[in-house]
Amino acid sequence: MPLRDERQTATTWEAAIVLGIPVIVFLEYHLRAIWAQEAHGQPVAEVMYSDVRLLRTLGWEVVMAGALLWWLSRRGWRPARVLGMPNLRDVLRGAVLWCATFAVVRCTNLLLAAVAPGLYNTTHDAPLQGALSWPVYLAALAINPIFEEMLWLGYAVPALGRAAGIRVAALVSVGLRVAVHVPQGGWALVSVLPLAAVWTGYFLWQRRLWPVVVAHVINNAFGLGEFVEAPI
Repeated sequence: MPLRDERQTATTWEAAIVLGIPVIVFLEYHLRAIWAQEAHGQPVAEVMYSDVRLLRTLGWEVVMAGALLWWLSRRGWRPARVLGMPNLRDVLRGAVLWCATFAVVRCTNLLLAAVAPGLYNTTHDAPLQGALSWPVYLAALAINPIFEEMLWLGYAVPALGRAAGIRVAALVSVGLRVAVHVPQGGWALVSVLPLAAVWTGYFLWQRRLWPVVVAHVINNAFGLGEFVEAPI
């Protein structure tokens, strides 16, 4: 799979629309959630998970995915060219990629704790709270990883690579992925940034998206799993 988007219609303004809309929606959504917490007297540092909040996020992802896929398909963009057909190796590679990602994120945090303990404590002072039902938890595992990886890697890197080069495209992809999490606190820099760097680097190296999707599913499974209220 080529990393450059070879369509003649893959323009800079198209990329601005496809990437700009989700960024604006996600930032507005996170900021509105923070304002709601302030209005209810909840500490802004707290990251709250709930079925309603997560379903709203997934709903926006489904709506945006449908609209953008319809528009891009009319402009000659085909998801199959990016995803390809999944196979067992993708699952195994995705599991290995997640392990590597966990190690990198962990090392990044340990290094920060050793070099700048004050900054480390600041980035980890946001307690994670909330509760999720199993249906919403499983929906998040199925929808969110595919949406985000198709957006930040499957579309952004090839499309921007055509206009500005692969290196610039990779930097923009990582930057946008981190930016949408910034309102959630400093952990976006110490966790999302190294994660984004590893996944983007893997995509550039292997030109294969499914292993990244699998790694994302595993990451979400562990990250959200502790908030699931009751067993199936």
